[in-house]
Amino acid sequence: MSTSSLILPTLVSAACLLCASCSGADKGDAAVPRRPGYARVAEYPARYAAVDSMPLLVEANSQAVTSSERMPDGSVWLNIAYPGYKARVYVTFTPVDSASMEAALENRAERIGLNLGNAPTESEHFTTPGGYYVTLVKAPQALPMPVHFLAVNPGDPRWLVSGSAMLDGVGPQAPADSIGPVIETIYRDISHAMSRLAPAQR
Repeated sequence: MSTSSLILPTLVSAACLLCASCSGADKGDAAVPRRPGYARVAEYPARYAAVDSMPLLVEANSQAVTSSERMPDGSVWLNIAYPGYKARVYVTFTPVDSASMEAALENRAERIGLNLGNAPTESEHFTTPGGYYVTLVKAPQALPMPVHFLAVNPGDPRWLVSGSAMLDGVGPQAPADSIGPVIETIYRDISHAMSRLAPAQR
């Protein structure tokens, strides 16, 4: 059986299990103090630029602020900050091969499930022109981490791309009309970045 035929079903199954386990009603029992309200800000326009020195070609919003760090285990951490939203997107590039891919996927899927708790979710799955299979999970009630993602190229499993969006200072009771546009814009940008994953230009 090929590497692709093993990895792709594993990724799909992990995403489906996440959605099934996280589709319950919101418990509504969190009582974390927070600032009253979340100020409306202008939307970040859909303009993008490639981030330098990444293991894969990845594009971020051109008005966001990026920083990165290479870890001793070979992984690369990319932070994409949206100062106007007080939000950040954390992206991890984990080196993998055909032998380590499934365990890495299971580990990331478990972490996502823990972050989502019982919040209702929406998921999207697609394959990019570059051969990456992508799973995006959006859970507007799972604050402060409402968006998660996984991506891998089953035909060339060198990097597992995973991450989440974090909204600073936002609790479960944040007003949907204020938070919704922020989540949608960040989700749009993550979808853009994942859909264009490709080998880095050398």
